[in-house]
Amino acid sequence: MSWLEDITSSIKYIEGHLTDELTLEKIAAKINLSPFYFQKGFSILCGITVSEYIRNRRLSLAGRDLQTDGVKVIDVAMKYGYDSPDSFTKAFTRFHGITPAQAKSGDGELKNYLPLKIHVSMKGGFEMECKIVKKPAFTVVGSAKIIKNEEGYKECPQFWTEHYEKGNGKYICGMYGICLDDGAPEGFFKYMIADDYIPSKDIPEEFETVVIPENTWAVFPCKGSMPEALQKVNTEIFKEWLPGNSDYEIAGMYNIEYYTAPCDYPKGNQDENYYCEIWMPVKSKGYDMNKAKRIVDNMDSENAFAVCSKIGFIDENATPLKQARYINELLNTTESMKIYMTDTMRKCGGCCLSTNAIKIAKKLYAKSNDIAEFLNLLNEADIGGRNLHIFDGKIIAVYKKCYCNIPKKVENMNKKYCECSAGWYMRLFSEVFEKSVTVTIVDTIVNGASECVFEISDYV
Repeated sequence: MSWLEDITSSIKYIEGHLTDELTLEKIAAKINLSPFYFQKGFSILCGITVSEYIRNRRLSLAGRDLQTDGVKVIDVAMKYGYDSPDSFTKAFTRFHGITPAQAKSGDGELKNYLPLKIHVSMKGGFEMECKIVKKPAFTVVGSAKIIKNEEGYKECPQFWTEHYEKGNGKYICGMYGICLDDGAPEGFFKYMIADDYIPSKDIPEEFETVVIPENTWAVFPCKGSMPEALQKVNTEIFKEWLPGNSDYEIAGMYNIEYYTAPCDYPKGNQDENYYCEIWMPVKSKGYDMNKAKRIVDNMDSENAFAVCSKIGFIDENATPLKQARYINELLNTTESMKIYMTDTMRKCGGCCLSTNAIKIAKKLYAKSNDIAEFLNLLNEADIGGRNLHIFDGKIIAVYKKCYCNIPKKVENMNKKYCECSAGWYMRLFSEVFEKSVTVTIVDTIVNGASECVFEISDYV
């Protein structure tokens, strides 16, 4: 999903749950973004905070509801999440300019606040300077402050001033300014003024250390006086780079400002040539393994195809090899997926069976005297692996070698991937015998066997 689609989806979710309890965390989770990045991006794109938008929409709808005959103010207040008529009246009056009682009587005009629609006008030829860098994990140490999401642009610079006024600059110079969407109350984030952690260096106990995990980072250069230059680039990232970028999307709950030494510039960090960077964790668009795992682990439906469509399981634009690696990682790391994978891969395998092969098989079955003769005819027609035979009342299909090139290119390929072939046999014999058959994977070359063996039963 693109950045604009994420924000649009969040608005749709809000609109569908305005009378429910709505939290920043809950909304962000619905679009698989961290609350920090969601709030920040929403505010920049929409020009309003998430909480303000929710409040305005609720009060707008409350005004409409109050014009309904027989409705009580207390009922409307409770419907839109207000604990008391007094708190509702104050908020309603600030928003509409009239009281709820006046709204009920039709005395005065109500403000109509419509649902937001995102429209971004991309600048012609706009291209932000950016480099994609993979960095190993590193540890930082510094002082931290909990800051309200919508107050970041104001409170972060103030925190830097406080840091140096307290004399903390002699311990922490401030190589980094780090936003962490972790461990803060709802609607807030933790901001750290930090340096690289050096174990041998004495640091006061009130400072804390944080491990920044290995990440792929989009690194944006900023040049100019602080904090204006930094904030300008930050806004451009969310308004220009993310909506227009087809290769990368946000991944993670960190946002890092990297600062060079102010003493290297005539006017310090107020110099027109002062240089710093914004580091944003990103991932390549396409398969989102973490999202897939979350969805798979919380499945409550046995409709494998529906699930796979939700996680982008079968991406027509991806190469078969990329699909296979994605499938294999899901299988090897997600227990729940193994159940649903059988059905999914079998359906995929069934789709690979041509209608022409089915027609030929049906004709051969019609002219056969028994199952054994039918299987010999299939072998001669090269349908089904050339080694179909009857054993102990079951049809046995044998492949002497693996005809699928993909497992050869994917390390530790899960045996479940071979359910694709089982699905192929299942459709073939179900179509021929006009009834559902059972197909069991006895062994596969992928699993280390010398040949692939499939067992078909329940065909009579």
